Amino acid sequence: MRTYAGGPYTGWTGSLTHPYLQCWFYWVYPLLNSCLRAFWDKRISQEVSGDALGEEFKGYVFKITGGCGKQGFPMKQGVLTPGHVRLLLHRGTPCFCGYGRHNGERRRKSVPGCIVSPDLSVLNLVIVKKGENDLPGLTDVEKPRMRGPKRVSKIRKLFNLSKEDDVRNYVNTYR
Repeated sequence: MRTYAGGPYTGWTGSLTHPYLQCWFYWVYPLLNSCLRAFWDKRISQEVSGDALGEEFKGYVFKITGGCGKQGFPMKQGVLTPGHVRLLLHRGTPCFCGYGRHNGERRRKSVPGCIVSPDLSVLNLVIVKKGENDLPGLTDVEKPRMRGPKRVSKIRKLFNLSKEDDVRNYVNTYR
């Protein structure tokens, strides 16, 4: 039996990110939970309603961005199968680093397809539409953006400044 976080592997991990706040959190579900069936047979980049995950996710819409199989290999976009496939990969393609190989050398690697199945251990999701409730640690806090615009006209547009206002107070100088 595979160990996970100090104990036996008994669950399925979800990774949820907020694209604008750049925050994320993880949660673990039992392996054959009925709420996970809403994600089965969906492909990468498809949108899924969050109502199936529970009351706290009511009204949310998630986009599937990837995942990992139980062996740790990432899902590969374009492989239209729910199981593992042995592909001939070369250096630079996803799922294969290729360090220490000769130029042009290819290698056969086992990668999971882009369709969500029960053999995945991690599924990565991104919030597309915010729901009714705030998720603690994810959507309840407002993180300021570290990088603002550099051009003066765009800074004026962002902060609704006139031509007479001094823009230097609104510029990030710690780049």
